[in-house]
Amino acid sequence: MANAHTLTPTDLKALKACRTLIITSQLDASGCPDAATANVRILIGEGDATVETRFITQGHATYYGNWEEVGPAFSHGRCSAHVDHYPEQSTPVGTILDLLKTGDDIRFVWGIGAYTSPAMGPLKVNGDVLYLLVHRPGKNARTDKVMRFILDTRISTDPTTRMIQPKTF
Repeated sequence: MANAHTLTPTDLKALKACRTLIITSQLDASGCPDAATANVRILIGEGDATVETRFITQGHATYYGNWEEVGPAFSHGRCSAHVDHYPEQSTPVGTILDLLKTGDDIRFVWGIGAYTSPAMGPLKVNGDVLYLLVHRPGKNARTDKVMRFILDTRISTDPTTRMIQPKTF
């Protein structure tokens, strides 16, 4: 997977022990940030005992709906997700993190309007999603594995609470 972050043993240990993942991306001028970065902050522990680890990987945005209507509004926009994880409990995020291995290539994809449909139009509901793409190299291309997980979603009628915020000039 091009421009992905390859997980190191240190990354993996931090991810599995973390309390909070904070993932942010800045969209580029086109609004489609194939070249944008996703900044990942991993917070381990609570309060004064919090330790922070960071790494940078490839970010990407996917638009659902009409590009002419949606895309230009998100030029230079900002994407942000705050994912809580409780290592001592069985949670969906914990299950996803447990599946990761050293050497996996990861990338974050923002789904702008992924849960927005024409039927919701009169309600003015926006639904954004953050996917984690995982590429696990195999011995050859046929044994490679590609997995996609939903890490976070946000559905709201208030555009100021969207996960993916358009840039206001």
